[in-house]
Amino acid sequence: MDQNYFFPIQLSLIVSFSAALAVFFSGVLVGKLFTIKSFKGKIILETILMLPLVLPPSVIGYSLILIFGANSAIGQVFETRNRKYHPVHPLLQ
Repeated sequence: MDQNYFFPIQLSLIVSFSAALAVFFSGVLVGKLFTIKSFKGKIILETILMLPLVLPPSVIGYSLILIFGANSAIGQVFETRNRKYHPVHPLLQ
């Protein structure tokens, strides 16, 4: 079969595996930090980290569009660095 036929499947597997590894290791590190240390702002950081569990996916998606959209400050930085800005991944353009 054609190489382009399997590209979406391959990309999905790569992204999901990379995300699972990143979340696993960062979750273990943050969990260990929260159990060992007591620091100022710990409750605020815990609240921010728990927000994706209680907010609906549409609110999270809308927030990501606002943060990384072409009209936001972060989106404009991406646009100046990459002439062809792609909201999902700059290398896909």
